Amino acid sequence: MFEGTFLVDTNSYVRIARSTTCVLGDHGGLELRLIKEIATECGRSTRLKVVAPWMLQPPHPEHRAAWTLSLNKQETKDVQEARNDLRDAIQDVLEEFALKKKARGDNRSVLSTPDKALFYTAYGLGCGIVTDEGPLTALCKEFDVPHFSTLELLQQLMQTSVLTRQQVERIVKYWQFEKDEPKNWAKNFLKLFGPPLPLLEIDSV
Repeated sequence: MFEGTFLVDTNSYVRIARSTTCVLGDHGGLELRLIKEIATECGRSTRLKVVAPWMLQPPHPEHRAAWTLSLNKQETKDVQEARNDLRDAIQDVLEEFALKKKARGDNRSVLSTPDKALFYTAYGLGCGIVTDEGPLTALCKEFDVPHFSTLELLQQLMQTSVLTRQQVERIVKYWQFEKDEPKNWAKNFLKLFGPPLPLLEIDSV
C-alpha cells in the first residue's frame, strides 16, 4: 500500500479520470494531487481538447481545481532549488531516451515542460509520482523519488474499495478502445490483479 502525497502526471490522470473522478483526492493515507502546470495543461492543451474533450465538462474542472497543489512561499523556494540543483543532472539521465527519439527522427523534448515541473515539485517537496512514462520513471529511480504506475494506482483504489474490479476492467478496456495502453499493460495487469485479462470487445465500451 502506498501512503503520502503523490502527484499524478497528465497521462495517468487522463487514463483514469474519463471513467471516474476518484483519481484525485484523499484515499485513506494516499493523497493524489495535480500540480498547477498539469491542471493548466488539462484545461488549455489543444491536443487534449481533441482527444479528451470530456475534461472540460463538469465535474472534472472543479475536481481538478479542488485537488491541485497550492504552494506556500517556502515550498515554492524548495521547488525552485530542486530545479536549479537538478536541471543539468536530469539531462544526463534522459540522454539515452533523447538519442532513441532522434534516431526515429523525433527531435522533441523527452519530457514535456509540465512533466519536468512535476518531477522538480515531487523532489523538492518529498512527494511521490504516479506515471507510466519511461523517462519520468527513470528519473524517479535515479533520484529516489517514490513512484508507481497507473495500474498500481488502480490496484490500490480497488483494495481500498474506491473502485470495484468491474470498474477497473472497464477502465482498462477503454484504454484499448483508445489505443492508449501503458507499455506491457497486459503482463502487469495479470501480475497485479490475476486472470482473467480484460480484453476489449466491440460492444463492451
